[in-house]
Amino acid sequence: MSSLQNRPPAQANDGPARLILATLRDDGVHTSRQLSDYAQSGRALRLRRGVYISRRRWQEAPPWTRYRMATAATALAPSPPVFCHETALMLHGLPLLNLPPAVLVRSSGPWTDGTRRVPALTDTWPNIPTKLVEAALPSGKTRPQMRAEIADGSTEPPWMTLPASALSSVEGPEIYRVEPMELVLVDTVSRMPFPDAVVVLDAVKRQGKVNIQPWRAYLRSARRSAFWDRVWDFADARSESVLESESRAVLHSLGFPAPDLQTEVLTHLGTFRLDMCWPGARIAGEVDGRVKYADEALRLGRSAEEVHFQEKLRREAIEELGWRVVRWGKAELREPERLRRRLLRAGLSLK
Repeated sequence: MSSLQNRPPAQANDGPARLILATLRDDGVHTSRQLSDYAQSGRALRLRRGVYISRRRWQEAPPWTRYRMATAATALAPSPPVFCHETALMLHGLPLLNLPPAVLVRSSGPWTDGTRRVPALTDTWPNIPTKLVEAALPSGKTRPQMRAEIADGSTEPPWMTLPASALSSVEGPEIYRVEPMELVLVDTVSRMPFPDAVVVLDAVKRQGKVNIQPWRAYLRSARRSAFWDRVWDFADARSESVLESESRAVLHSLGFPAPDLQTEVLTHLGTFRLDMCWPGARIAGEVDGRVKYADEALRLGRSAEEVHFQEKLRREAIEELGWRVVRWGKAELREPERLRRRLLRAGLSLK
């Protein structure tokens, strides 16, 4: 943590966001007074006790980056917490469909679950709270038993460490304590809405093998176990983005047949790959997120206008082969009835 100490709030919005930790300097002066003055003057915001961030950096950060800042600030507590649920999934590098309302950590003792108070920021930029959650329960163990074992030290819920690179967008702690990914998966995915669960497990299957069997004891009910198996069987490693995964889940809930994924078609402009399609109906579904136009890395040096023009030529080449192309984005996925009407008009039948 020495790299964070005694450093004034950074104003430049490039590179990882720097958290500033109040600490005792070698000359015996504690920096908390100086950082408090920074906060009073509006140059810094206090995210957690003794942990600050540049006001400008917080102001300009998108919601997901703010959530990562709050997570890193929470990890800098004198007694570092163990992250769980959606926060742990994020730290393990898995995508989430929705931003969690709080940073989720395991409580350090019994009867201490609930939302912990955090410093207020401003009316415009509310802080992100920390929520304490009691330890996950395996089958065959009751909550009173688990509480008693934690209290007497005979049981310590499982956890592991991840390096600072787990949150590369934030310069904060050197490690993060987090539950093992397999435990987080069974304990969290089995409680999620279907689209959120599909987004996570599609990504898990893309990453490769994961051994859930030793952790299935944490699927304490037949309902949760059946839901896990349903989502696991539905998950597909060929879904290449959060929007594609959410699209498959929404299409399934609307009653459409499962599409083929990443199908290649040969056109006069070359070979193109369709996000999803229904070959029998000659209908192609294209998930059109803003990221392909906004992200410089994905644009490969092209302007957003050039990317849009190339997409137009691609669509026309595919349509010349007799395909009907239906494009949608986040707005249609948030209002599924719009997507249902568009696909029906294109000629796709329900199952």
